[in-house]
Amino acid sequence: MALRLLVCSALLCLVAANSRVRRIVGGEKAQEPPSPSEQIPFTTPEPDDSSPLVFVKTNRRRAEVVGNRNPDGTYSFLGIRYAMPPTKNRRFVRPLRLKPKGLIVANKFGPPCPQWWRGRLVGDEDCLHLNVFTPQLPENNSSSTPLLPVMMWIHGGNFKTGSAAQYVPLRELLSRGIVVVTVQYRLGTLGFLKFGNQNLGGNSGLFDISLAARWVREYIHFFGGNPGRITVAGQGSGASSVTHLSFHKYFGRHIKGIISMSGGPVSPFALDQSADRSGGEVVQANSCTGRGSISTVRCLQALPFENIVQEDGNIEQAKKKGEKNVGKKLTSLFLSGPNVEGADDNRFLPNFIVEPPLEAASHHHIPNIPLLVGVTKQETGGGVKGNLLQDITSLLTTATFITQGIFKDLLTANTGLYVNNTVNPGLSKLFDSSQYLQFFDTLIGSALSGIEKVVQHTTDALFNLPAFILSNFWAQKNKNVYLYSFEHTPAKSIADYFLNGITLVSNISSQEGNNKGPSHGDDLAFLFEVRNIDGEPLNNVDNILSETDQKVRDHFVTVVAEFVKTGKPRIDGANDWSPFNTEEGSYMIIKDNPKLKKGFRKCNMGLWTGDADMLKSTECALNGASEIVTNTLGSAGTGLLKATTGVTDGLSKTVTGIGSTLTGSIPKGTGGLLGGLYKEPAKNNNNKTPNLGLGGLYQEPPKNSNKNPTSGGLGSSLLKNPFG
Repeated sequence: MALRLLVCSALLCLVAANSRVRRIVGGEKAQEPPSPSEQIPFTTPEPDDSSPLVFVKTNRRRAEVVGNRNPDGTYSFLGIRYAMPPTKNRRFVRPLRLKPKGLIVANKFGPPCPQWWRGRLVGDEDCLHLNVFTPQLPENNSSSTPLLPVMMWIHGGNFKTGSAAQYVPLRELLSRGIVVVTVQYRLGTLGFLKFGNQNLGGNSGLFDISLAARWVREYIHFFGGNPGRITVAGQGSGASSVTHLSFHKYFGRHIKGIISMSGGPVSPFALDQSADRSGGEVVQANSCTGRGSISTVRCLQALPFENIVQEDGNIEQAKKKGEKNVGKKLTSLFLSGPNVEGADDNRFLPNFIVEPPLEAASHHHIPNIPLLVGVTKQETGGGVKGNLLQDITSLLTTATFITQGIFKDLLTANTGLYVNNTVNPGLSKLFDSSQYLQFFDTLIGSALSGIEKVVQHTTDALFNLPAFILSNFWAQKNKNVYLYSFEHTPAKSIADYFLNGITLVSNISSQEGNNKGPSHGDDLAFLFEVRNIDGEPLNNVDNILSETDQKVRDHFVTVVAEFVKTGKPRIDGANDWSPFNTEEGSYMIIKDNPKLKKGFRKCNMGLWTGDADMLKSTECALNGASEIVTNTLGSAGTGLLKATTGVTDGLSKTVTGIGSTLTGSIPKGTGGLLGGLYKEPAKNNNNKTPNLGLGGLYQEPPKNSNKNPTSGGLGSSLLKNPFG
């Protein structure tokens, strides 16, 4: 009997071996476990005697982290490594965890990740650092000190610029009793290069963030933070990253709240819809073509990072110069960014983005996490009145641009709402009606200039609509969804200091007078100090200039801090903040006298979504537009979202719209873009595509072995699940 079992086992092993896909694609051996005496090599200045000291003790490891005691009584620990430097053979691939050990002098910021900043190439590949800001430390590392809620901040910059060092939380924010952690992650090609599904899946920058989140969960209690009360927040592309993370089945369960400022999963910059093409452009620009796939990656890894960033700049400039679409010029990713990797085979580390966000919604894959969503009143004002003013002024000389052309541009630019990598055909058909487009002008009226109309249309399509859809997504599953519109115009816009290099942001003080509303990034100065890319103070720039600015700052800080603490925002001097729901669409206007209102841009959103019931509501009374929707998209109940077929079966079927024959729509709604966000997941869906790439190789350690396994691929450096 024993012999029979032995023979059967041998045969099974042989069959399994023959059926396995070989995934050895190069890479380096995993490091052996460190010896008890091993010291992590940190070359930083010796600490001052008065510096605060935090002891980190886990298992056999012990670290002493020396930080700064700030003049305002708070503490900061800067430039803490959370991963091995992503250099050489670790370039482009998932990060390798680095546990705190030995003496860590954390009194200055680490370098930014490589990028173009104000016309010069800055940064270093050894950039995977985070910073901790806390109003208090546990007394003598005592467990009796109450732990504080934590906000983990992900900076914006269109996945190509920015640093964690720019975002030093205001004293007013820390004094509300929260700990703030700012995180750095790889940018551009170095962070998001995808080169073939079987070789390099991309999204390394997102894996950086997830590994930093694991660091926060495991070590933040040593710094006074509560690992069980972590809210992840971001602005712009940082907000898109945060929501991508929340959709992940492992990451979402560890966080208690999400703050999504001016961005989200369906924003036009949330995904690189042509990631393979972006990767091919990088390969060609860096003269690494004509090789096998592995050799191509090795060629790119052997180059100085400066060469890659230089070519990134050249690629971006060439694309911008050739782009005629106004919406794409404002918000598109012209370099590699997050991409949909597709389903994984559950044998190795999971892919990060397995399906487009709209599909995730139809599959019930929306996390049950409190959400705070926000936009500024004129998100695109800085770009339209600044960087693109000359181009748009020229376009406005053509009469049909403001009545028809701009809407076609924005429909194409709004890639976050694509299905199967294409413009929603239902919307496309609806927007072919010049009669329907006239209702946009009816809403705006004739008082606004052409430039102001462009600002409003682009803000609605590229920011308000994604925020509206995101809020509706979440409200289907979570009662704690809150929406705000930041409508205070600061005395001086300093968004350019935070987000230099993106088209949306510019200094427009000399263009058409002052802003008529805050633009993209104008709300950042109400939470953070103004710093340069290296974290150095800008002494000639003040965050807050007027008494009204100070009042709004207090309101905004309270909103964010209360949400981090409880999952529910609060604002002094305003009515109780009602959660957003699909019936009322409640939202808070944040200014010196905050107000709670209902029906977030209801009529405009009705037009952009093609929702017949919204359009014929008492508030809108656009009955003509409602009739066009019904006549164009079908009878009641077959609106835009309900025109999609086969969404829940993945991308294998033809999709004719956004949303399938979905149920759970806006109550009593007649279709529209929000007409049915939910559908029961398809059963027995075995259409899983294995990830053979450099980004997902993971082998279980052999039993009875004290050594880490030898990894088989470029992506196998993260030997433990980054999501914990």
